Amino acid sequence: MIVRELISESALPVSRNDTVGDALSLAVYGELTHLPVVDEDRRLVGMIRLSSLLKEPDVSRSVGDLPFDAPFSIFEEAHLYDAIQLVVEHEADLVSVVDADGKYVGSIGLSDVLIPVSRLLATPLPGSIVDVELSGRDYSLRDLVLAIEQTGAKVLSIGTAEADRISDTVTVIVKVSVEDTSRIRAVLEHVGYHVTRSTGRSIRDVELQHRVAELMHYLDV
Repeated sequence: MIVRELISESALPVSRNDTVGDALSLAVYGELTHLPVVDEDRRLVGMIRLSSLLKEPDVSRSVGDLPFDAPFSIFEEAHLYDAIQLVVEHEADLVSVVDADGKYVGSIGLSDVLIPVSRLLATPLPGSIVDVELSGRDYSLRDLVLAIEQTGAKVLSIGTAEADRISDTVTVIVKVSVEDTSRIRAVLEHVGYHVTRSTGRSIRDVELQHRVAELMHYLDV
Protein backbone atom coordinates (compact mmCIF):
# COMPACT_ATOMS: atom_id res chain seq x y z
CA MET A 1 0.00 0.00 0.00
CA ILE A 2 1.33 3.42 -0.96
CA VAL A 3 0.84 6.75 0.80
CA ARG A 4 -1.33 8.25 -1.97
CA GLU A 5 -4.03 5.70 -1.13
CA LEU A 6 -4.13 6.91 2.49
CA ILE A 7 -4.50 10.67 1.90
CA SER A 8 -7.26 12.22 3.99
CA GLU A 9 -9.28 15.26 2.94
CA SER A 10 -10.07 16.22 6.55
CA ALA A 11 -6.79 18.09 7.13
CA LEU A 12 -6.33 21.27 5.11
CA PRO A 13 -3.12 23.32 4.95
CA VAL A 14 -2.87 26.97 5.92
CA SER A 15 -0.97 29.66 4.07
CA ARG A 16 1.27 32.25 5.65
CA ASN A 17 -1.41 34.86 4.89
CA ASP A 18 -4.18 33.02 6.72
CA THR A 19 -5.15 34.38 10.11
CA VAL A 20 -4.47 32.71 13.42
CA GLY A 21 -8.24 32.43 13.87
CA ASP A 22 -8.61 30.50 10.60
CA ALA A 23 -5.75 28.18 11.55
CA LEU A 24 -7.23 27.58 14.99
CA SER A 25 -10.57 26.63 13.44
CA LEU A 26 -8.89 24.07 11.18
CA ALA A 27 -6.80 22.62 14.01
CA VAL A 28 -9.77 22.31 16.36
CA TYR A 29 -12.01 20.86 13.64
CA GLY A 30 -9.43 18.23 12.72
CA GLU A 31 -8.38 17.64 16.35
CA LEU A 32 -4.75 18.23 15.33
CA THR A 33 -1.71 19.38 17.29
CA HIS A 34 -0.10 21.04 14.26
CA LEU A 35 -0.96 22.12 10.72
CA PRO A 36 1.04 22.23 7.45
CA VAL A 37 1.91 25.69 6.14
CA VAL A 38 2.21 26.18 2.37
CA ASP A 39 3.29 29.08 0.15
CA GLU A 40 1.51 30.52 -2.89
CA ASP A 41 2.68 27.58 -5.04
CA ARG A 42 1.43 25.04 -2.46
CA ARG A 43 4.97 24.11 -1.49
CA LEU A 44 5.37 23.02 2.11
CA VAL A 45 7.26 25.65 4.08
CA GLY A 46 6.67 24.63 7.69
CA MET A 47 4.45 23.21 10.41
CA ILE A 48 2.57 25.48 12.82
CA ARG A 49 1.85 24.09 16.26
CA LEU A 50 -1.53 24.39 17.93
CA SER A 51 0.26 25.56 21.08
CA SER A 52 1.76 28.50 19.14
CA LEU A 53 -1.65 29.45 17.80
CA LEU A 54 -3.21 29.32 21.26
CA LYS A 55 -0.52 31.59 22.70
CA GLU A 56 -1.25 34.35 20.17
CA PRO A 57 -3.82 36.80 21.63
CA ASP A 58 -4.51 38.50 18.29
CA VAL A 59 -6.49 36.02 16.17
CA SER A 60 -6.39 38.40 13.21
CA ARG A 61 -2.61 38.15 13.01
CA SER A 62 -1.14 36.25 10.05
CA VAL A 63 0.20 32.74 10.52
CA GLY A 64 3.39 33.83 8.76
CA ASP A 65 4.14 36.20 11.62
CA LEU A 66 4.40 33.31 14.08
CA PRO A 67 7.33 30.93 14.51
CA PHE A 68 6.76 27.52 12.96
CA ASP A 69 8.74 24.30 12.77
CA ALA A 70 10.73 23.05 9.81
CA PRO A 71 8.55 20.96 7.50
CA PHE A 72 8.65 17.21 7.27
CA SER A 73 6.80 15.32 4.58
CA ILE A 74 6.56 12.07 2.69
CA PHE A 75 6.46 11.38 -1.04
CA GLU A 76 3.04 10.26 -2.30
CA GLU A 77 4.55 7.13 -3.88
CA ALA A 78 6.23 6.03 -0.63
CA HIS A 79 5.19 2.83 1.11
CA LEU A 80 2.96 2.58 4.16
CA TYR A 81 5.94 1.43 6.24
CA ASP A 82 7.78 4.67 5.42
CA ALA A 83 4.79 6.62 6.71
CA ILE A 84 4.78 4.61 9.94
CA GLN A 85 8.48 5.33 10.45
CA LEU A 86 7.89 9.07 9.96
CA VAL A 87 4.97 9.10 12.41
CA VAL A 88 7.11 7.39 15.05
CA GLU A 89 10.18 9.54 14.38
CA HIS A 90 8.30 12.84 14.75
CA GLU A 91 5.64 11.61 17.20
CA ALA A 92 3.19 13.24 14.79
CA ASP A 93 -0.57 12.96 14.41
CA LEU A 94 -0.35 14.36 10.87
CA VAL A 95 2.15 13.86 8.03
CA SER A 96 2.14 16.06 4.94
CA VAL A 97 2.25 14.37 1.53
CA VAL A 98 4.04 15.93 -1.46
CA ASP A 99 4.29 15.06 -5.13
CA ALA A 100 7.40 14.69 -7.30
CA ASP A 101 7.66 18.49 -7.60
CA GLY A 102 7.53 18.95 -3.82
CA LYS A 103 4.03 20.42 -3.86
CA TYR A 104 1.57 19.67 -1.09
CA VAL A 105 -1.12 17.18 -2.20
CA GLY A 106 -2.70 16.24 1.14
CA SER A 107 -2.03 14.75 4.53
CA ILE A 108 -2.32 11.42 6.30
CA GLY A 109 -3.38 11.27 9.92
CA LEU A 110 -2.47 8.78 12.60
CA SER A 111 -5.78 6.93 12.14
CA ASP A 112 -5.15 6.70 8.38
CA VAL A 113 -1.97 4.77 9.17
CA LEU A 114 -3.32 2.65 12.02
CA ILE A 115 -6.29 1.22 10.10
CA PRO A 116 -4.25 -0.50 7.34
CA VAL A 117 -1.64 -1.57 9.92
CA SER A 118 -4.41 -3.21 11.92
CA ARG A 119 -5.47 -5.12 8.82
CA LEU A 120 -1.90 -6.18 8.04
CA LEU A 121 -1.55 -7.51 11.58
CA ALA A 122 -4.88 -9.37 11.29
CA THR A 123 -6.12 -7.52 14.39
CA PRO A 124 -9.83 -7.93 13.55
CA LEU A 125 -9.46 -11.72 13.32
CA PRO A 126 -9.90 -13.86 16.44
CA GLY A 127 -6.79 -15.52 17.84
CA SER A 128 -3.85 -14.88 20.13
CA ILE A 129 -0.38 -13.38 20.19
CA VAL A 130 2.85 -15.30 20.82
CA ASP A 131 6.17 -13.48 21.36
CA VAL A 132 9.27 -15.56 20.62
CA GLU A 133 12.82 -14.40 21.37
CA LEU A 134 15.36 -15.50 18.77
CA SER A 135 19.05 -14.99 18.15
CA GLY A 136 19.61 -11.81 16.19
CA ARG A 137 22.35 -13.40 14.10
CA ASP A 138 20.85 -16.69 13.05
CA TYR A 139 17.13 -17.34 12.93
CA SER A 140 14.63 -18.61 10.41
CA LEU A 141 11.06 -17.32 10.29
CA ARG A 142 10.21 -20.25 8.03
CA ASP A 143 11.25 -22.79 10.68
CA LEU A 144 9.32 -20.90 13.36
CA VAL A 145 6.15 -20.80 11.26
CA LEU A 146 6.46 -24.51 10.45
CA ALA A 147 6.83 -25.37 14.15
CA ILE A 148 3.70 -23.36 15.01
CA GLU A 149 1.59 -24.74 12.19
CA GLN A 150 2.53 -28.32 13.11
CA THR A 151 0.33 -27.80 16.18
CA GLY A 152 -2.69 -27.25 13.95
CA ALA A 153 -2.74 -23.45 14.35
CA LYS A 154 -2.40 -21.01 11.47
CA VAL A 155 -0.09 -18.01 11.45
CA LEU A 156 -2.22 -14.96 10.62
CA SER A 157 0.52 -12.34 10.74
CA ILE A 158 4.12 -12.03 11.81
CA GLY A 159 6.41 -9.12 12.66
CA THR A 160 9.49 -8.24 14.65
CA ALA A 161 10.17 -5.80 17.47
CA GLU A 162 13.31 -3.68 17.60
CA ALA A 163 16.40 -5.84 18.06
CA ASP A 164 18.17 -5.85 21.42
CA ARG A 165 21.77 -4.99 20.58
CA ILE A 166 23.04 -5.88 24.05
CA SER A 167 21.73 -9.44 24.09
CA ASP A 168 21.81 -9.76 20.28
CA THR A 169 18.25 -11.04 20.18
CA VAL A 170 15.12 -10.12 18.27
CA THR A 171 11.53 -10.68 19.38
CA VAL A 172 9.20 -12.10 16.75
CA ILE A 173 5.53 -11.29 17.31
CA VAL A 174 3.18 -13.89 15.84
CA LYS A 175 -0.62 -13.66 15.55
CA VAL A 176 -2.06 -17.21 15.56
CA SER A 177 -5.55 -18.45 14.77
CA VAL A 178 -6.23 -20.18 18.11
CA GLU A 179 -7.14 -18.75 21.50
CA ASP A 180 -5.42 -21.52 23.46
CA THR A 181 -1.67 -21.06 23.00
CA SER A 182 -0.62 -23.69 25.54
CA ARG A 183 0.24 -26.31 22.93
CA ILE A 184 2.10 -23.81 20.76
CA ARG A 185 4.14 -22.59 23.69
CA ALA A 186 4.98 -26.12 24.85
CA VAL A 187 6.00 -27.29 21.38
CA LEU A 188 8.14 -24.22 20.68
CA GLU A 189 9.96 -24.53 23.99
CA HIS A 190 10.39 -28.27 23.43
CA VAL A 191 12.27 -27.65 20.17
CA GLY A 192 14.42 -24.88 21.65
CA TYR A 193 12.56 -21.61 21.15
CA HIS A 194 12.21 -19.08 23.97
CA VAL A 195 8.59 -17.89 24.29
CA THR A 196 8.59 -14.65 26.26
CA ARG A 197 4.84 -13.96 26.26
CA SER A 198 1.60 -15.37 24.99
CA THR A 199 -2.03 -14.33 25.25
CA GLY A 200 -5.17 -16.45 25.33
CA ARG A 201 -6.54 -19.03 27.69
CA SER A 202 -4.61 -22.11 28.88
CA ILE A 203 -5.56 -25.73 29.46
CA ARG A 204 -4.63 -27.79 32.51
CA ASP A 205 -0.99 -28.87 32.84
CA VAL A 206 -1.74 -32.62 32.90
CA GLU A 207 -3.89 -32.40 29.80
CA LEU A 208 -1.30 -30.21 28.10
CA GLN A 209 1.54 -32.64 28.82
CA HIS A 210 -0.54 -35.48 27.43
CA ARG A 211 -1.37 -33.59 24.23
CA VAL A 212 2.21 -32.45 23.67
CA ALA A 213 3.49 -36.00 24.20
CA GLU A 214 1.04 -37.25 21.59
CA LEU A 215 2.07 -34.52 19.15
CA MET A 216 5.79 -35.16 19.67
CA HIS A 217 5.24 -38.86 19.08
CA TYR A 218 3.31 -38.11 15.89
CA LEU A 219 6.01 -35.76 14.61
CA ASP A 220 8.71 -38.15 15.77
CA VAL A 221 10.64 -35.26 17.32
